[in-house]
Amino acid sequence: MNETDLMKENYSKNSDQPIPLASVSATNDRHENAGQTKNCLHSFKELYGLFEERFKGRHFPAQPEQLYDASQYLLTLGGKRIRPVMCLMGNEMFGEIKEDAYYVASAIELFHNFTLIHDDIMDHAPLRRGMPTAHTRYGESTAL
Repeated sequence: MNETDLMKENYSKNSDQPIPLASVSATNDRHENAGQTKNCLHSFKELYGLFEERFKGRHFPAQPEQLYDASQYLLTLGGKRIRPVMCLMGNEMFGEIKEDAYYVASAIELFHNFTLIHDDIMDHAPLRRGMPTAHTRYGESTAL
């Protein structure tokens, strides 16, 4: 099963309902956090929304514009965000999602997007997610 199939399967189920934890001990008193209920895990869709809300800002300085706009460009095209959501899911298995988990999830997504830019250059791909690739728009040297 590829990532797209996994995401479709997850969204096709009733993903708005938290998944009860069958094996949470009575001593694991989880706090309500961004809609999280005691002894329940967020759905993929909920974690996607929580991550996307934190990730949507600019990740690079404004200057030099010609360099950092290329870095920011691919991030604005969206994506499935499976890797960072899986990071948050892993953290949530052990209790409340810690702030550091969002930083790790963001780092994973940033690195993954770099690999997409590299892949597009190697494959001479003109489009990514229906939009011009970073190297097509900004040139190979800048994209890397």
